[in-house]
Amino acid sequence: MCAGTEYRGCGRARQSNLSELQPAARTMGVQLEIVHASTSREIDDVFAKFSIQRPDALFVSGESLFNSRRLQLALLTARHAIPATYTSRDYPISGGLMSYGADVTDAFRQVGRYVGRILKGARPADLPVVQSAKFELVINHQAARTLGLTVPPKLLATADAAPPPASGAIPTGTDGKRHADRLSVLEDHLIAMNFPR
Repeated sequence: MCAGTEYRGCGRARQSNLSELQPAARTMGVQLEIVHASTSREIDDVFAKFSIQRPDALFVSGESLFNSRRLQLALLTARHAIPATYTSRDYPISGGLMSYGADVTDAFRQVGRYVGRILKGARPADLPVVQSAKFELVINHQAARTLGLTVPPKLLATADAAPPPASGAIPTGTDGKRHADRLSVLEDHLIAMNFPR
C-alpha cells in the first residue's frame, strides 16, 4: 500500500513521482494501491479500511499533512501491525518503523550556502541547482520488535548502523556514493522481510 495526500492543485513533479511508483512496484513484483488522505479524519478512515484489507506494508509520502500527523500515523501503524516506511527521520523517532530519505540537516546547510552567496551579490538565477547528496536510513528497533520483525544484519551493515540510543531509533547517514547500493539492499530486504498478517 502507498499513502499520499490528494494531489489537486499540486505541480507536475508530484504527479510525476506518483506515476513512477506503479512501474517501480511492477518491477519489484509488488501490488501497489495508492490511497489518499487530506485530513486527520481521512487518515483514520484509511486505517479503518486497512483493518479489513490487511496490507503487507505501507509507504507514507513526504507530505506536510503526514509530517504534522506523524504520531497519529505511528500509533495507527502499530495498532494495526502494519510495517511502514517514510521519507523523513522524524517518523521513526516518533515511533514509526523506518525511513530513508535526504538528510534534512544537510539540505538546510545547502540553503544556508545559497543565502550566503546571494547576500554576497550572486544572482539567484546564476546559482546551480543542487540535489541532496547525503541520505539517511533510520530504523526504530522498538517498532520492529513490536511488529515481530527482525532487521536483517546485512541491512544494518549496509546502513552503517550504530548501537541503538535509548529511543530505539538508529540514525545512519550516507553520502551519494553509496546511495544506489543502499537502495538496492533496502529493496531486497523489504521484499524478503516476512511481514506478519
